[in-house]
This record gives sequence, C-alpha cells and structure tokens, in this order.
Amino acid sequence: QLGVYTGKIIVSSGSIRKEILLVVEVESRNPLLDVKLEIPKEYLKVKPGDEVSAEVSLVNLERVGFIDAQINYVIKDINDNVLFEENENIRFKDESRFFKNIVIPESAKTGDYVLYVNVFYEGKTANASAFFKIVDYAILIIILIIIFLFVLVMVILRYRKGRKQKITSLLLREIGKENL
Repeated sequence: QLGVYTGKIIVSSGSIRKEILLVVEVESRNPLLDVKLEIPKEYLKVKPGDEVSAEVSLVNLERVGFIDAQINYVIKDINDNVLFEENENIRFKDESRFFKNIVIPESAKTGDYVLYVNVFYEGKTANASAFFKIVDYAILIIILIIIFLFVLVMVILRYRKGRKQKITSLLLREIGKENL
C-alpha cells in the first residue's frame, strides 16, 4: 500500500545493543514528480511547543505544464503513531521550493520522529521523509543540577574529612609533646 512506514531494526551482540531507525517510502511507479524534504540542522532537535521547519522541493519531471497537487504533511513517532497531520493544495509548473513550519504539540513526548510529505497528483503519489528529535531540556537541566549537587556534597564531605584528620593529628602531636 502506498505511504510511509516507520520502524526500527534492533541489532545486538552480547551486551551491545543498537537501534537503527527505519523509514520505508512506497510511492507510485513512474512518478511525474520528485519530492525532496530537508530539515535544517537547527531544527533537528526541538522541544514541545517549538517549531520544526523543513524545506520542501517539488520537481515536475515531465515538464508537461502545471501540476495541481495535494500535499499531506505527517509527523509520526518511530512506532507509527501520528503526532501531527495537515493537508494543503498547491499548483506549480516546473519546480516549487518552500519552507513548511509546523508547531510541535506541547503534549509531544521526547524521542525520534519522522516528518514525511506525501504529494498526490493525477492519481499518483510521491513521498519524502526526514528524521528529527523531540527533546525536553527541562529533564536535562534537572539531571545536571542533580549531578552538580552530588559533586558539591562529595567535595564538602572530603573537605570535612581532611579537616578532621588535620585536627586529630595536631591533637595527637600536642598530646605526644606533653607526655615527653
């Protein structure tokens, strides 16, 4: 069936385990249209509520005049759960290049996602997709604060232990002098 499907391949050997993200794009035979999708580097990691921006390029391969197409934008997680979906119509002649901006819902969970574009025209379809991550910097900040506090406590305990040892050795020296 035509469309874009997501998943992952898990490779493991002993204690090593790697996940390879996978997208399978199934489109019409002999498409009249080529679709490219690129997410700029600064949008490869976004947080909920932020915007992801992607450059969409459409090329009329046959150059047979204007194409009226319907574009379907979908964001899915790696388990094929849809986070966002939107449709729009476009008419162009030879090429069209534009940016699509999508606001990530506040309810989005952290993880790997794929933005894909399905373009429907004259009974055919063409697809393109790109991966990006949704991250939650608040969790990262909390983890960094916890690590900082742990290191601070360790330094304080070590300092106190060192001071105690110095005081003990001074007292022992003083006691030793009095006994002579």
